[in-house]
Amino acid sequence: MGGLLYSPMLHSSICRGDVMKLTKRHRANLRKHAKYLYALDDESKFDMSSYSTCALGYAAVVFPRIAKKHADWWAFCIDVFGLTRFSEEWMFLFSGRWTEIDNTASGAADRIIYFLKHGVPEDRLNPEVYRSA
Repeated sequence: MGGLLYSPMLHSSICRGDVMKLTKRHRANLRKHAKYLYALDDESKFDMSSYSTCALGYAAVVFPRIAKKHADWWAFCIDVFGLTRFSEEWMFLFSGRWTEIDNTASGAADRIIYFLKHGVPEDRLNPEVYRSA
């Protein structure tokens, strides 16, 4: 995934608040990714503070052909999951703030499953919300 870089032009367009609607493909991709994260056998290789080993970074392993098409993480995330950087949905699923709260692959998978069923919870930084659903 070394080819994915930060793109200021794409970032500025995303930060305007443009949020794409999730398609059936996006939802299926999120389910597939959650399944992969649940099966991740070595939690020590998961870290939400690093793109290469976070929930979004591991998506490049699950969807390598799509990852190769994109020059940055943000375009990749929009294509695979329909989520724009810093949207409420993206923050709930992929924010680096999870490093301090629930820095686990299973926690990331739980958030994805919760999001697919219920959307973004009001108390979005409380692990008890998505772990009990």
